[in-house]
Amino acid sequence: MEPKRRIFLSAVTSEFGQTRAALANHLKRQGFDPTWQQEFFDHANADSLQSMLRDLVDNSDAVI
Repeated sequence: MEPKRRIFLSAVTSEFGQTRAALANHLKRQGFDPTWQQEFFDHANADSLQSMLRDLVDNSDAVI
């Protein structure tokens, strides 16, 4: 079985949260592994958040 392609979804949470959620659901149904900042935002300080975001983007196959 081929691993799922990871796609990082970048969007302003307050303005595009619903759109990002709809896109994530669509991508999941298509067999992708979407991820975004809000999934871990509440558990990080500013320095660790920047590092986590960099790692997520670097380890993604695509960024939307």
